[in-house]
Amino acid sequence: LAVDAPQGTSPGSLGASVFTPVTPARLVDSRNGVGVSGRVGAGRQVVVQVASSAGVPADATAAVVNIAAVDPSAAGYVTVYPCSDGVPNTSTLNFVAGQTVANSTIAALSGAGQLCVWTYVETDILVDVTGWLGPRGSSRLTPIGPTRVVDTRSGIAGTRLRAGVIMEVDFSSDVPAGSSAVALNVTAVGAAGAGFLTAFPCGARPNTSTVNFVGGEARPNNTIVGLVSGKVCIYSDIATDVLVDLVGSFGAAGLAYQPTAPVRVLDTRTSGMLAAGGNAAYGVGAASLGGQVPGAASVNVTADNHRVPGYVTTYDCVTRRETSTVNQRVGQAVANGAIVPLAGLRSCAWT
Repeated sequence: LAVDAPQGTSPGSLGASVFTPVTPARLVDSRNGVGVSGRVGAGRQVVVQVASSAGVPADATAAVVNIAAVDPSAAGYVTVYPCSDGVPNTSTLNFVAGQTVANSTIAALSGAGQLCVWTYVETDILVDVTGWLGPRGSSRLTPIGPTRVVDTRSGIAGTRLRAGVIMEVDFSSDVPAGSSAVALNVTAVGAAGAGFLTAFPCGARPNTSTVNFVGGEARPNNTIVGLVSGKVCIYSDIATDVLVDLVGSFGAAGLAYQPTAPVRVLDTRTSGMLAAGGNAAYGVGAASLGGQVPGAASVNVTADNHRVPGYVTTYDCVTRRETSTVNQRVGQAVANGAIVPLAGLRSCAWT
């Protein structure tokens, strides 16, 4: 199990950034020459101009993006970072050859409003943006749960999603009045074939994706989605069960966002593998926080070398709920981002 604190923490500082959702938009699609010409070679990177694009203002300091690798040539990983001098020793997305897999992250931007997407092996790259953070943002984070609000396997808030159908999920009773967006973990389970889910503010469906999956697997992805009349819509291009865990809401009150440099804060490959039912605590302190005490953190969690299918749950080291952050697949390193609650400067991962 590896946990990277890749993009930031959320102290209540008035000087930190706050969030604004945008209509999801595709910034990069190497298959079609959008944002980059052709597949991205091994050890190469795509420079993505986020600020001043797709409704993101020039002074944005971070963005909520969904990164997908499509048909990579071999097993590998992608790292997203703010175009600094060197690629950090962290990963955002892990994959095997031929797979299409996505992961959302809160990505800090460079001073020029750019982020870099570096890949270990040749692959096509997609980049979608769903929101931005900056000093003029409109919404602050209130951590929630995590709480499972949809499980179509057991009829919670809906039934198995049919191909081409849009599900409306009403969060009105789950989030504070006036909330503008929600932080979610969305999982496709037992799909009838390869396909994708799109979570979006109800209205016109954008040409973006949130979760990419193959038939029969359990594949999660975290996302932040704007609300329309308290609702989020979820579309699938193929029949699948859907799980939705609520991890936070965004509104007038709550936590602001403080970007930090990407850093690995837990790696059990060196500290010792977790046994089934095991628990690992990790700290997220960063020099850039100064004396501020964060209430939540944006992390990336990767499960590796597991012997049987299972899942990882992140929580505040106090109360573990029946939710999932990462769903493990034997033979694959599987990653997913998460906004995790903290107890002091610590959080926990259970498998």
